[in-house]
Amino acid sequence: MADELKLSRGWNHLGEIAKTLGDLRGLRTVIHELIQNADDAPAVTRMRFTVTDELLEVWNDGEFERCSDLTAPECELLGGRGFRCDFHSFRDMGSGDKRNRAGTTGAFGMGFTAVYQLTDHPELVSNGEKWVIDETATEDARITRTAAPAGHEGTSFRLPWATSPSRFRKATHQDVVSNEAIVGFYDELVAAVPRAMPFLKHLEAIEIGCGSRGCVYEREPSSDGLIVKSSDGARWTWAILQGNCADSAEALKAQYPEQIEAARSTEVAVAFPLDADAAGGVLYASLPTEESSHLPLLINADFYPASDRKRIRFDDAPESEFNRTAIRAAARCIAADLAQLPDRVGDRAVVGVLVAALELSRRSGQEQIDSCFVEFWQEIVGELPGAMIVPVASGGYECATNVRLWREDAEVEAATVLAEIGISLVDAEFRDDWYRLRSHEVGLQELNVGDVVVRLRGAGLISRSDASQLSGGLATERGIASLWGALEVLLAQSRSTQESRKALQDCAVAPGSEGALWPLSQLLATDAETEEILGDAGAATHFLDAEKFADYPTLTGLVDVVDAGRFLELLESAEEAGTLRATLNSKLRGCPGSRGF
Repeated sequence: MADELKLSRGWNHLGEIAKTLGDLRGLRTVIHELIQNADDAPAVTRMRFTVTDELLEVWNDGEFERCSDLTAPECELLGGRGFRCDFHSFRDMGSGDKRNRAGTTGAFGMGFTAVYQLTDHPELVSNGEKWVIDETATEDARITRTAAPAGHEGTSFRLPWATSPSRFRKATHQDVVSNEAIVGFYDELVAAVPRAMPFLKHLEAIEIGCGSRGCVYEREPSSDGLIVKSSDGARWTWAILQGNCADSAEALKAQYPEQIEAARSTEVAVAFPLDADAAGGVLYASLPTEESSHLPLLINADFYPASDRKRIRFDDAPESEFNRTAIRAAARCIAADLAQLPDRVGDRAVVGVLVAALELSRRSGQEQIDSCFVEFWQEIVGELPGAMIVPVASGGYECATNVRLWREDAEVEAATVLAEIGISLVDAEFRDDWYRLRSHEVGLQELNVGDVVVRLRGAGLISRSDASQLSGGLATERGIASLWGALEVLLAQSRSTQESRKALQDCAVAPGSEGALWPLSQLLATDAETEEILGDAGAATHFLDAEKFADYPTLTGLVDVVDAGRFLELLESAEEAGTLRATLNSKLRGCPGSRGF
């Protein structure tokens, strides 16, 4: 073939729309994209969804920015500032220059394509313009431009329901909109709108209406974060931590200027839900995605989403590394504010996040979870041992290294007395959760006999102590009995060493027969009659009050018992031994076979 020929090579416009719609499928996606488009306008504060039998109208109180010539092929503003006016951006489908504007999330055209699930001919009315779109027309005739209705304010998107088959729906593989979908769209809005609002940039209120039904949702900053309130009385509350990934992100922007825009925000936010209905557990790219945060909280950043807008990218591209940088910043944000979290979000939320972060670190190598999520536990565990966030049974908080776990009720029943000598036990409500966090990294340990011995020594309980020398719970029968009960359990469960048991014998915790507390090693255990005999003889010893110690057999076992040999030894050394022998002999003469002493 000698002659050179030129052939056309086109772009299947409707086919590309069909592909994009395949990614953006779902009514929730449509709602999110419409909210995002409104929130990206800097002057917008309110928007409204109105559902009728004929169409969905979406209005906001901002206006499309315009240049001096909307008919020009290119916007005159592009060269001077790097992005077009709103009308030219809308004309240039998927131009992406919206991402060169600080404080925006989407790209004009691509996200808006989601509305074609509902309509064939969307209408735009703003700033004096009314545009009606027909994607089946030739490229130079897809927008029909007329003047906006007189008195129109703000920006409106009118989306007539596509209830009949059409060339467009066939070409883009879209079903017609059923009556059931129209009737149910209001309920979709009720479910989606409040959960879309925690991280919006500009919108303060979103109104929804359908006939006689209607509701207004408003964002209200609080001292700790954000409240979303509805006009029907519902509330959703989040405590929000703020962070930043600027250092790492700026390095990525410098390394990959074509992939990561200079205007992309490096701010990161972590939101703890403070009530049962508040959303938790997903990543937000200003609006919620379906990507799990793997934690009972929300994480918002200027993430790069996948093409379906439902997932966040964690592949090997530079954009994914930016996403990982944001996740790491969220982890640092939680760790940095760890000590303040109990007051801000409550004990249940704190321990829930800690347990989830630990489990996440264990699961990351076994499941399809990106390795960046492991850093939540790595960051937290660096701060956790010294953070005063463990709720204790006696009230208040302690750090993990200074608090003790417990197994039996008898231990926590002694919490007040143990606290008086310097031992804090984990609060009963959260014990099981903190048991799951027990590790050498965290510093959490179970209560043991050695802990009690150290504190008893520190409290000076190493010699006889009568009531006047004791204070607090130790000065009451109930308090000291609770300590005996805890020690009995610890000894019976072998939470002691031979060394700690021996050391306990030198602590004044045992009741003497005269009412004082004695070291166990300085008392003897015997029956009442033998105690009387040795007492009458003036034996130089002291006896355990066996009746008070009756319920503590393991503790009693640490007290020496008066056997026959010990009895004779004490008797020989007694001051009144001679008198005692005469008394005993007189008693024994009446016993058959007795030869006396």
